[in-house]
Amino acid sequence: MDEQEEWLRLGVAAALTRSYAADQRRFVEDLATLLVSSFPESVQIVRGGFSLSRRRPIRELRIQLGDDLFTMDCTSDGSPKARRSLSKRGIVLQTKELPMDLWIAEIVARLEEAATLNQQALNALRRVLRDGGPC
Repeated sequence: MDEQEEWLRLGVAAALTRSYAADQRRFVEDLATLLVSSFPESVQIVRGGFSLSRRRPIRELRIQLGDDLFTMDCTSDGSPKARRSLSKRGIVLQTKELPMDLWIAEIVARLEEAATLNQQALNALRRVLRDGGPC
């Protein structure tokens, strides 16, 4: 990885961390939007609330990147809990709860790896850095 790519990754992680610190509920929604626009085939979103309700907050966000499944569960007070699970051939071998800043750093690193193969995802990561937040 060259120096410019490293700065891009660090800048995106910092922007996401700032967004998380500013408003956790909005961060989850914005991150979900970013992930779906970049990696629609890898993201699952589980929403709470009534199916006919106008506002259905995210209860769980999952993104599968290779053998790693990154999960964010949102509690009723809106504070997310982050985990990373390692799986091989569909079997979960290890699950680890992570502090949000580490979860963000790890997911950004994995997204950056995937983005080198996906121009749409790379453009989304650059937008995060330019705009200072996920959307």
